[in-house]
Amino acid sequence: GDVVRVAPRSAFIGDWKNGARKPDSVQLALSAQAIFAHFPETQLVKATFFWLAEDEEDTEYYDRAKLARMWPEIAARVEKMQQAWDLQVYPPTPSGLCVKYCPVTSCQFHGKGNKR
Repeated sequence: GDVVRVAPRSAFIGDWKNGARKPDSVQLALSAQAIFAHFPETQLVKATFFWLAEDEEDTEYYDRAKLARMWPEIAARVEKMQQAWDLQVYPPTPSGLCVKYCPVTSCQFHGKGNKR
């Protein structure tokens, strides 16, 4: 988070975003989990993306007692990454970064600016 404030029983995480609005509650949930791991007395986390270009916000609230239900989704993502690492196979994935930022010019998506 770009700004984190922790009070005895609650916390706030703010993350400024420059790109197109694409909420990702998993990123916010992992940020909340980091707060819960480091501050055992914290019970509630408010996490917000601030979309600067669009002047919009996306906010999620996380309760320590209810965060465990998100772990199956996170575990599935980690397993997919582990398999790619183990096999050293990384299939091309189109994103908004393909146009300007990706140095892999041999990729089928290079320069096309696909968004998921």
